[in-house]
Formats: sequence, structure tokens, C-alpha cells
Amino acid sequence: MGRRRKSLNRETRSGSVSSDFYTWMRNRVPKETRMRLPQGMITTAKALFQPIPTEETPKVTSVPPVKPSQSSSPVSKKLGTNPCGDPYRFRWLLMDRLSAANDNAEHLYEYAREHCPDIDLWFVLERNAPDWERLQQKGFKLVAPRSNEHNTLLEETDAVISSHADHPIISQFESRFYQERRWRYVFLQHGITKDDLSRWLNGKHIDMMVTSSVKEHESIIGDMTRYDLTEREVVLTGFPRHDRLIRLGRAQREQRVVLFAPTWRREVILPLRDGRGSLQSSNYWQEWDGILRSNSVRQIIDSDHLDVVLLPHPDVAPFLETAEYVDLGIRVATYEEDIQQLLARTAIGVTDYSSLVFDLAVLGTPTAYFQFDRDEFFSGQHVYDQGYFDYERDGFGPVLTDSSDIETVLSEFLSGIDDRFVDGRARALEVTPWRDGKNCERTIEAILTRLTPAPVRSKAFGDEELGVYRASMPRRLSAQGLVSINDTQNSAAFTM
Repeated sequence: MGRRRKSLNRETRSGSVSSDFYTWMRNRVPKETRMRLPQGMITTAKALFQPIPTEETPKVTSVPPVKPSQSSSPVSKKLGTNPCGDPYRFRWLLMDRLSAANDNAEHLYEYAREHCPDIDLWFVLERNAPDWERLQQKGFKLVAPRSNEHNTLLEETDAVISSHADHPIISQFESRFYQERRWRYVFLQHGITKDDLSRWLNGKHIDMMVTSSVKEHESIIGDMTRYDLTEREVVLTGFPRHDRLIRLGRAQREQRVVLFAPTWRREVILPLRDGRGSLQSSNYWQEWDGILRSNSVRQIIDSDHLDVVLLPHPDVAPFLETAEYVDLGIRVATYEEDIQQLLARTAIGVTDYSSLVFDLAVLGTPTAYFQFDRDEFFSGQHVYDQGYFDYERDGFGPVLTDSSDIETVLSEFLSGIDDRFVDGRARALEVTPWRDGKNCERTIEAILTRLTPAPVRSKAFGDEELGVYRASMPRRLSAQGLVSINDTQNSAAFTM
């Protein structure tokens, strides 16, 4: 896969025009030329060559809605007023996983609710999700995806903001509002991007993407990378959830958890979803099972000052027989609990490739990497390609491929010998530039600066005059919150 400077036109990855005209258009036309069309006009390149819908040519319809009244508060198409009676200026829909919250979107919602009274905030979550009741008790305005209320909100939404970039989330479940959308999509990310995800992200409608480390940021916006995203879309603000994590870490008096957090394997999980095979019979889990049953882990369990916790990936957890590990004295955690509290209590992390350890790195917590299948993992079977992150050079602890070596490291750690973690701990503290507790503030300021629409007129596509949205900054964050300003100097052409 070739790499070109991002200022040049990009051909399609295969070297020929794609059968999907929009994909071809996105790869062929420079980003400076791909400007958003005004509200009411057809906004996809493919649609430019189709007739405008009439009574005889109906618009694309949305997915059939679920039962009505799938929200926790009254829903109105028009922006109303906040509890103080002041009018809203913007509407944002935020979401993490459709079935769970407790990620960057939830933390950003909570901060914005306190500091941005002119934004009408809604959180999208499945009605039967375990977090629904918890967020409802916290006063979140909740709405179920695909519901009538959800579609109503999309008609007057300025931004859809999520920690995940799966296609249903970005397209809002192929609703008709995606075809003629006025809202922008903000990708908060779920974890720091350390591997090359360009195959997954390229071609998706991402108007703004949040990054949390300098190397991660440069690996995406750099000229000679595979990503289509540029500095116009990608911002280095830090993850919103890290604000609370840092506060918890500073308040925690002791770290007593040895955390095992392996990531998933596509070649293992996809057959399991189809009812084929078992997790326990896979080489992937047999390697991890061997570590969890090892003598070194038994010594940690029997110690009086450390606890062993297993945190399986959400895609692995449904297929894991947890009872046998509980019988061994290992606590099996889930992502439905307060993960940040768990991380703040962690003394050492053990993983293979999980980006979760970057959250540990924010706290300066070292990690040991167990990469028994490294060549296979980066051979193309998984969704990742090897990225800028070199585990030996950039990792937060020793990189090991044999289970006996992991056992040795754990035994040394239990004995108070941590020589192997000195360099990793130092790199962990250097990985992210932001530890000031202002990631939410920076993220909101970036959204308002880059994505707030103000229509202007501009020459584009030859002699044709088209309306172009210009991202201006009508508001500015201060110590007191949001303050109105008139800052036309900060305006910049907004591109698709």
C-alpha cells in the first residue's frame, strides 16, 4: 500500500477507480476541494449524479423505529431552553457503546452539562443497557438508538459524538438524516491508536478525531502515513475520561492489583459468534490460561498485599467460563463496572496488545507484554497493522514471548525487584502531554472552534457558486465556563 504526501491527490488503494463512486471521489479529490454543501442539498458525491428526490422519487427512509417513548426526557425537534430558562444554541448527541457507557462520551457529557449551559445534550444508549438506570439517576437525558425520539433529535443535531467509529454509529443506522446530514461526526476514540488502523478508518465520515499522545497524533496526520485524515480533522486534546482517572490516581493511597487484560483475536471470536468452536480450545486462550494457573500467579493470590484481577475484552467475555477462575481466587472484572477505579488501584498491568495500558501509562503504571503470537497477530488476520508503536522501544515494560519469562517477571515483582520496569515507567509518564485535568475543556473548545457552522459564499468546483460551511469560534472556554466572543480571525474552511 503506497504512501503519499497528503497535499497530493490520492488514487484509490487498488490503483483503479472504485465501483463505489463516493469512495473514488474521497480518494481522488484533494481535501481542500471536498467542502461540505449547505443544509438541504445532497451531500454525498454519489448523490450529485442522482435526481433530487421528488414526490415520485421518495427519499431514503430510516430504519423502522422501535417502540415509542424510548427516552428519559421529553423530545422536541426544535431547540428549547435549559433549566434556567436560557435558550440552547447547539444540540449534541453523545454515545459510547450502544450497550454501555462509562467511556469518553459519558465523561464529556458530564463536563459539558456543568460548564456549557447553552448546549442541549443527549446520550444515546440502548434502553435495556445496564448503564441506563445509573445515568438516568445522574440526570442524563437518554434516548434509545433507532427510536422515534432519536430520529427527531437528529433533525436538529449539530454534532454526533462517540468513542466508537463503527459504521452504524457514524451513519446513525443508515437513517435518512445521514444522506442529508447537517450534523458532524466527532470520534473521541476508545483507546490510543498505537497500531495502523487506516484500513478501518479511511473512507469513514469523520469530521473531527481526538488523539491523546504526540506520537499517535503525528502517526495519523503525517504526510507519509496511510491515513486520509489530516490536521484539519485530528486534534490533540487528550481523552476526556483521563481527567477523572488522574484525579483518582492522585487520591489512591495504595496500588494492590495485578491486572491481566488481554485483547481479543478476530480469528477466534468470529467463529464463536457463529457457534463454532470454543474459546478454551483456542491456542490464544490456552496460553493465557496457562499464565493464570501458573505458580507465580498462585504466589500473588496467596500474598496478603496483592490481588489478581482478570479483565477480558468485551468481545471475549461472553465466551469465557469465569467460575473456574473465581475458584482459583482470581476476580473476573467486566467493563460494566468502574474501570477507572480498578486502574487507579493497579500496581502492574499484564497484556498482549491492549490499548488499555495507555490508561495505566497516564498514571505511570508499568506493564508487562505477553506476545506469544506477535507475528501471527500482525500478519493481517486481525484488524490491526503494525503502526508507529514499537513495543520494545516505546512500551511501558518488558516484552516477552514465553510464558516462563512472564512467570519470572511476576515472581520478581512480587519480591520487590522491579529493575525491568524502570525504563517502562519513565516512558509511561512521557507518553501523554496532558495531565492537567483539562482534556474535557480542550475537547469542547476544539468542537466549537472547528465544527460550529456559519454559512458563507465561496467559489468551488469551477465557476459554480456553492455555499460552504466555515468553522468559526463563536464561544471560548474560560475559567468561568463558556463566554461569547466575536472571533472571525479563527475561522477556517471546513472540509468533509
